[in-house]
Order: sequence, then structure tokens, then C-alpha cells
Amino acid sequence: MSVIAIVLEGRVAQPQALLKFHKALGLSLQSVRDSWMHGDPVVELEIFEGDYQQKSKDIRSVLNIIVEEDLGAKFYEIPFGDRYAGNQKLKTWEVDAALVVSILDAADKEIERQLDG
Repeated sequence: MSVIAIVLEGRVAQPQALLKFHKALGLSLQSVRDSWMHGDPVVELEIFEGDYQQKSKDIRSVLNIIVEEDLGAKFYEIPFGDRYAGNQKLKTWEVDAALVVSILDAADKEIERQLDG
């Protein structure tokens, strides 16, 4: 089980980026802005607990916005039970966007396999 955390870097971008995150995640504009400004995750989801399809969609939406808006971000795959805030091991769990996509793609294939079998 993994927690995927995405932290936006740099100064807060143009309002259209905030608006895209707001629409994609259903978070308030202020919440997105505050997370961005304080270096907190805009997304921190345990991807295999609960509604995987929605969580996968949310993470992919954030990844797309980051690319569309040419934003800097850091990505973490944090073990289940751990959190981003105040964690001393974050460097250990830092990954890149390609690995996040690979995790989601592998999970999609496994879910499909289970549904077909």
C-alpha cells in the first residue's frame, strides 16, 4: 500500500493553474494556494484504500495540470501508515512523475485482470 504525495514547488503560478487544481480536486482555491505556498502536498492519497478509480483520476489530473502549466513539483511514494508532514524520511521516498504513472498503470492492469478473471 502506498500514499502518493505531490508537492508543488516554486511560487504560486497564475490563477488559471489554481483554478485547474480547484476544478480537478474539488478543493477550495485558498486551500490549494495555501498548500502550494507552505510546501504542503496538494495531493496526499492512499491510492489502494477506498475508491482507487477516483484517486487514480485525481492523481492523473494533477500530473496533467503540472505538465500543462509547466510547474515544478516533487513526488513521494510514502509507505502506508506514514504521512508527509514532519517526516524525516521524505528524501528516501522521493520519486519522479514517471514512477507515479507506472504505479497507476500497473494498478490499472491488476484491477482489469481481477475483473476479467
